[in-house]
Amino acid sequence: VSQSRYKRSDTKDSLEKSRYVDSAIISYQKAKQLDNRYLITLKNLGRLLYNNGSKTQAKQLYKNAVFDDRRFAAAYHLLAQTYREESKLDSALYWVEYGLDINPEDIELNQDLGNCYYDSACKSVANQKDSLCSLAMYKYQKILKQQPNNINAMHGKSNVFLELNKLDSALIYSDKCISLDSSNNLYRDWE
Repeated sequence: VSQSRYKRSDTKDSLEKSRYVDSAIISYQKAKQLDNRYLITLKNLGRLLYNNGSKTQAKQLYKNAVFDDRRFAAAYHLLAQTYREESKLDSALYWVEYGLDINPEDIELNQDLGNCYYDSACKSVANQKDSLCSLAMYKYQKILKQQPNNINAMHGKSNVFLELNKLDSALIYSDKCISLDSSNNLYRDWE
């Protein structure tokens, strides 16, 4: 008897959650109709769709934003992030490079490109790893020249150094990340 009560409770909770999700999707879609370039709405609606199993719909939302305005760098960034999360690096690279053709100095897109190179290096054979790590490092360094305290680029460099087994250098950049954002445990993962 107690197990069936839990099942009914779980079903009720998931139905309630699904109603909130459906309501949120409708609200974000209405906001998007008012201003198609409103980044927070686009990002939140896409995340909501993606996290609730509508990955294809989320990616289509971002693609539509790109097709509506090819200079909308954030939409390329969101597409690249989504494909990276699915480990579809070829698709992520496609959208990053497409976005960089239009917005070559965009920080987030350069970060995405560095991250794609890094992810590829982690999955590559030894003779390709060094060149992919060099490409990633170049992108992170380019960002740090423009924004010396860019924590994402520092974290990227730390990861590349770690991948190359250069622990002293990795620790230097990890410490810099911690000094900029001591509350984020992401930078303490391998401390």
